[in-house]
Amino acid sequence: RGTCTLEPVVKTGTAVELAVGDEGRFLGLDNASPITLTVPANSGLVVGTTYQFYQRGAGQVTVAGATTVTIRSANSLSLRAQYSVASLFKLSQAEWLLMGDLA
Repeated sequence: RGTCTLEPVVKTGTAVELAVGDEGRFLGLDNASPITLTVPANSGLVVGTTYQFYQRGAGQVTVAGATTVTIRSANSLSLRAQYSVASLFKLSQAEWLLMGDLA
């Protein structure tokens, strides 16, 4: 865990849900329209799991938690601009920390 693959995995669409298997990869979120990146409810991922991603397209990426998931952030839950990079870190079973180049 914690190591990214060299090539980013690109996800398109305006509604993207993080999946088991995406952790440790560098995700590029690419769409001209706004994108909602959803963190699913506890899917068996261990505390300390990290996701890294960036806004590849012009559509602003906003992170949202599933019904029982809380996203913590010092700033907003949206990336600031195209090519902004962010990370999600699992703090507990239903709590994640969002950090990076946020709006």
